[in-house]
Amino acid sequence: ARAITSCWISLAPSKIVLRSVRSFSGCDLVWVPPLRYPPLASARHLQESDVFNPLRWSRTGLALYFAQVVEQSLVQLIVVTRIAEGKLNPSLAEYDKLVDRLDKKTLGQALHTARMYTQLSDEQEAMATEALPLRNFVAHSFFRERIELFLTETGRKLMCDELADAAEHFARTDELLTESMFALGIAFGLTRERAEERLEAMKSRWRDG
Repeated sequence: ARAITSCWISLAPSKIVLRSVRSFSGCDLVWVPPLRYPPLASARHLQESDVFNPLRWSRTGLALYFAQVVEQSLVQLIVVTRIAEGKLNPSLAEYDKLVDRLDKKTLGQALHTARMYTQLSDEQEAMATEALPLRNFVAHSFFRERIELFLTETGRKLMCDELADAAEHFARTDELLTESMFALGIAFGLTRERAEERLEAMKSRWRDG
């Protein structure tokens, strides 16, 4: 099996490429579940004491974090699809070249490219398509469009619920795309279990310095 010297890992605020991991055997593209803090299940119940309490509006960061995770999930799905089809040599140079090119794309461009290279399920298509305008809305227009709600406590709570809904939508979209990535990755040894094993090994090395 060909050794590659890079891996994927998911860390806030997005999944990034590590370029200095040495000599994994085979095609060891390491995937890590996105960090879920605060947990989505409790995102609606953060303590809130005033209008500008950081905990109240941390849902904005949570939503944007998962939006970036979706972007990287699309990148990963494209790369794994190309490797599984034998159209990408899983060497460091070829891998870096494609990932660098894909990382420059917006969410909309990444989604368009993913449609070219892989067949998305109806649910994936629907969730990813909805994620695009939702991401843009949260990033660029949310507080402007919701200014009237911002003026009352009831309205602010509605805004927080809307941000939590957005985070949940992005997280679900990421999970659907990741499932497809692992389904394709089985062909060359990329499984969730193997990724988790590699993560634990990496964490041990980091803890040991």
